[in-house]
Amino acid sequence: MSFTKKFRIYAKNITLRRISNYLKVKSALKNKLEQVPGRPLSLFIEPTNICNLKCPLCPTGNGLLTKKKGYMSLENYKKVIDKLGPTAFSVTLWNYGEPSLNKEFFEMIKYAKLKGLKVITSTNGILFKNKDNIQKLIDSGLDELVLAVDGATDETYSKYRKNGNFQVLVEGIKELSKLKKEKKSYFPFLSMQFIIMKENEHEVEEIQKLAKELGVNELILKTVFLFNDPSKAEKFLPLNKEYSRYVDNEKCKDSFIPGCDGLWTGVNINYDGSVVVCCFDYSESFKLGNIFEDDFENDIWNSEQMQKFRMVVWKDKNSIEMCKNCPTNSKSQDYKRIIFKN
Repeated sequence: MSFTKKFRIYAKNITLRRISNYLKVKSALKNKLEQVPGRPLSLFIEPTNICNLKCPLCPTGNGLLTKKKGYMSLENYKKVIDKLGPTAFSVTLWNYGEPSLNKEFFEMIKYAKLKGLKVITSTNGILFKNKDNIQKLIDSGLDELVLAVDGATDETYSKYRKNGNFQVLVEGIKELSKLKKEKKSYFPFLSMQFIIMKENEHEVEEIQKLAKELGVNELILKTVFLFNDPSKAEKFLPLNKEYSRYVDNEKCKDSFIPGCDGLWTGVNINYDGSVVVCCFDYSESFKLGNIFEDDFENDIWNSEQMQKFRMVVWKDKNSIEMCKNCPTNSKSQDYKRIIFKN
């Protein structure tokens, strides 16, 4: 997405309160303050941890996520947006489930837009089974939709996206692109994501052609993440080392990058209100509290635990198993990004 279009999304909802908060947070980040005087700029909220697929590397799909399954209610979601939305810029609706399985999914998008937030979400394509949802996506005001398409053919796609429906996904994307053009709507920005693995690396060129045909705005060729389990390298890592983020199947090529901006700028809230330091903490090993039960500023955002965690990650992130090979903090996370003029 171009700078001009990004600016257009944010500019109409910039308030003095948001600007003031932004400056506070960025100052704290620049100076590496343990305590952040502002509130998070980005909200990551999980509508549900339930998914219809069984992807073998995902903690939900492979059974590593043992937490009770559930959905965030619209009432609770509104409480989060009302509490943190006035000082934030964006909300991302996803984590360890398929967001659209929450029956209040479209209302969640609309409410965040009503409060002046940029909204991003993702789908594995199940919402396209109901054609009415394509119209609802545009009507909701959604800013960006990430589409998980890990194969250029049905045969390849089904090897990883277990229980997925390639044809429904592809036809849904095509219809959404078509409807956007008919309505002369730039939004939602369609970002198609292709995780490069051993089973699909032969389709890197083909997926680029498919993405263009489907009318998406962007294609992200993403390197696969093993969730710190090198035993899965032989099965999933591509043979072409250029497509891998790892050195010797275990260490990220550039995992030496210090710190983590997200600890100063974002907050991760699971469907039941539990707040964790990072979206990769699927087992909630570093749970900070519950946004529906605890005081956000004192007990969560600037709690003793969070302040300590910020400093440990900044000074020695390799001391934390979850952080030492962090994909988000790696320049090799994305192999290539391709923007299409659609």
